[in-house]
Amino acid sequence: MRIILVTGIVVLSFLMLLSFWFKFEPSPESNTAFAQEEIQQQIEEAEEVQEVPEIIARLNAKNSLIHNLYCQEVNVKTWEQGMRVRLSATLYYEKQKRFRIRLSTTFGIELDMGSNDEIFWYWSRRDNQPGLYWATYADYHKTRLKTPFNPVFMSDSLGLEEIDIENARISETPEYMMCIYNRYNSMGQPVLYSILVNKDSEEIDAIMVTDMDGFPLATADIQRYTNGLPKEILYTWHEEDRMLSLEFNQPQGNVSIPPAHWVPPDKTPKINMAEQ
Repeated sequence: MRIILVTGIVVLSFLMLLSFWFKFEPSPESNTAFAQEEIQQQIEEAEEVQEVPEIIARLNAKNSLIHNLYCQEVNVKTWEQGMRVRLSATLYYEKQKRFRIRLSTTFGIELDMGSNDEIFWYWSRRDNQPGLYWATYADYHKTRLKTPFNPVFMSDSLGLEEIDIENARISETPEYMMCIYNRYNSMGQPVLYSILVNKDSEEIDAIMVTDMDGFPLATADIQRYTNGLPKEILYTWHEEDRMLSLEFNQPQGNVSIPPAHWVPPDKTPKINMAEQ
């Protein structure tokens, strides 16, 4: 279904039409967007490792102390065709699979996207075929969701996960340690999933999804942290030429998050994306 293939991307276009807070402005530049040739070089030079590198061990120890993230006020900006739009959001995250983000305009909640221990879901007020789209993790590769804008990618992009090197290949540059994984996207196609660790700050600077030749498909740049929590993230969907940024106003970690946030919204019809 076309509605599934363009999940999230179409929503941003609708929100541009709805929001009064817009102006024409050039899109920002990603701080860690490698040239295609350099990505390919890193992929070719990456090697399997037997022991956890010290930088990653220290990063994992720090991230292991952060169990969840909550932010009541997230400033959202989107860029498309030189136009920038301001929106607002609330965000909740709890390891390992619990995630919830709601995007709002003056008209109310426009997008509700999340996941819990069993399923992930998506609902948009502006869909041509409105409903609660959901699937189990086991059926992820049957959903045909675009790789960038879905709960799995969004929760990974917060930079709070511990890095597993068991199935990774690692390549180093003077600035980064790059952990590369062979994965499949939601359409069953092989992709490369890479985590870029800044060697100076010992923080995750970016999550990248590329094709097998290293051509970038989606990038999440964590541009700023505050007290170990993300402060600003810039998302780039290279094929669609669209960008989105999240700026967290006073993010909080290790707080009590009510279980109700991990329950999908009660919207109908309920549509299993793996069966479409």
